[in-house]
Amino acid sequence: MNSLVNDKSILKVLLKDRRCAGNNVEIGFLLSMMESIPKKEPEQFTDMPVLLVHPGDDKWTPTFISELFFDRIGANKCKVILENCGHFPIESPGKEMMEEEIKKFINLINV
Repeated sequence: MNSLVNDKSILKVLLKDRRCAGNNVEIGFLLSMMESIPKKEPEQFTDMPVLLVHPGDDKWTPTFISELFFDRIGANKCKVILENCGHFPIESPGKEMMEEEIKKFINLINV
């Protein structure tokens, strides 16, 4: 959990919250994610556009890990790297970038 955010003061708050980073996760939950089988391969997914907003300073999941999957998606897609934020994109300006990109994406697909 220490890699959740890069701002140590925010991390302290999150670690105290038992509904957030201060919670325990059962190993069965983690195994279920690793053992799940997708209904479609990413190349076959063309149902709707996809937006990836990835934290630019994510110490938990490096960008290239997300790109391994994202690059395979068959749908129209857009990738935005969020500046100066960790895995949980709460730090500025990444948080504000994410909000703006989500608004733009929603407006784009609602045209």
